[in-house]
Amino acid sequence: MRIFRLRPDYQYQPLWPDTDAEYEVLQDFDGRSWAGAWKPMVLVRYRGDSAKRNLKLSDFPSLRRGSTVFSRRAIDGLRDLLEPNGEILPADFSEADYALYNVTTLLNTLDEERSEIERFRDGRVMDIFKYTFLPDRLGTAAIFKLVQATFLEPFVTDQFVERVRDLKLTGFEFKQVWEG
Repeated sequence: MRIFRLRPDYQYQPLWPDTDAEYEVLQDFDGRSWAGAWKPMVLVRYRGDSAKRNLKLSDFPSLRRGSTVFSRRAIDGLRDLLEPNGEILPADFSEADYALYNVTTLLNTLDEERSEIERFRDGRVMDIFKYTFLPDRLGTAAIFKLVQATFLEPFVTDQFVERVRDLKLTGFEFKQVWEG
């Protein structure tokens, strides 16, 4: 089994929450459910760097580190992998049909002693440079986040990567971080 970090391809159009308050909500995508309190988030094209304002839309645009947004085409093709591991939350984007995805499957599978981890002074994980996983704790989740670092991008398995490639979905970048 191989594990990949799920990242957007920055050659495509980034999306952005319409307000600062909505942007702040994304930092709370830490495995807790939003289903009962969710109101569709208004998304717009990224307003920053002018070079990125008019790029082509993709099936997996960048949003905020650790947050994911998928096109309707991606959701339909990946639904059986997404639904058991998180929540598909409506978004409001005037140009196309997108939804945010909140990963709720958190795994305690990181072998902290054999991984290379940068920590804050209080011991919390700041970043991870080398991943070593405990295979017996991986289970069958096709997409998940780590208990130790819910703010990082989600992780996906070979099954997820193969499905994205079979469907020819755009905007995905997979960085392999472990094989076991």
